[in-house]
Amino acid sequence: MQQDQVFKVSKNYMVTIFLVVYILYADIYTYIIRVIIDGRDLVASLTSTAFITVTIAGIALFIYFEGFRPYAYTVNKKTITINYRIRKDKEIQLMECETLCDPVPRYFEYLQRAKAFELYDAKKKKYLFYPKDRLKFLEAVVRGNKRLHCTCKEYADVHRATGRALRKERRKAEKEAAKELLENDD
Repeated sequence: MQQDQVFKVSKNYMVTIFLVVYILYADIYTYIIRVIIDGRDLVASLTSTAFITVTIAGIALFIYFEGFRPYAYTVNKKTITINYRIRKDKEIQLMECETLCDPVPRYFEYLQRAKAFELYDAKKKKYLFYPKDRLKFLEAVVRGNKRLHCTCKEYADVHRATGRALRKERRKAEKEAAKELLENDD
């Protein structure tokens, strides 16, 4: 019986950079601009409406980026479960999916995450996956649905090389078996 395979999500560095810049902005806005340049005291600037608004917005952004985004993918026999921290987990039936591919470049998506995979179901709905261990994730998904059309370059390269080696060994074994048959017939 196959166990559930859990794959962690790779970090999105753009989100991390955005949160760090936002925190730096809040600090710079509070301490440098309001305290040093405007000459206000620290307690007044910490209790000001602007600082409280910036802090609440920062907390809301952090909760959204850490709670409402996936942190792991669980691949079971015929399903993929996208695990979230706060909201309800989402299940995708692999038997309803048609294509698994590398990200398709689109005009409106300026920043592509190169480590993504796109999964399309029968209704042409797109699901994006960002696993840390890419090849194991691909193998688990393809093992779950053998009819899935996988066009991922990484998966094709590995299985093309192993397929060649297996075919070469099979041909070699067939030649040796044919040689033995000829020797036994003589």
